[in-house]
Amino acid sequence: MLIQVISVGAGAITHAILIGIFVFGLDWGFTGICWATAMVFVGRSLATQAFFWCKKDSFTLYDDVKLFSRETTTNLGPIIKLSVQSMFMGIWGWWAFEIFTFMATYLGENQAAAQSQMRSLGLLTFMLPVGYSSASGILSGNAIGEYKP
Repeated sequence: MLIQVISVGAGAITHAILIGIFVFGLDWGFTGICWATAMVFVGRSLATQAFFWCKKDSFTLYDDVKLFSRETTTNLGPIIKLSVQSMFMGIWGWWAFEIFTFMATYLGENQAAAQSQMRSLGLLTFMLPVGYSSASGILSGNAIGEYKP
């Protein structure tokens, strides 16, 4: 878990530095932001692969379980169904904001501006619980993995 914290922190610092160089130093504008973001994601991916390559002896290798063996593909139907339902629930949550903003444009300019502000507030208040949910899911998964229910 410490490697995740270090990776995300280093990625954020690198992203800020690259944005400073590309946007303010080279005056690339939005293109600079895109390049900085892409470079950070590629760098994090390479760093993660390098970490696992260096620590490969620390992981237990199970030769009897393959990627597409009977053990790994049993009961995939309910998992896929639940995943698709969860995906659609997330999509409709985002689309609801878009649909209400689109509907507000028919009411007038002031109403559309008010809806845009309410949408921003809604997203702000929505993202905090999503962050807590992700964090609690990670902590719960780690506790279950360490046999500490």
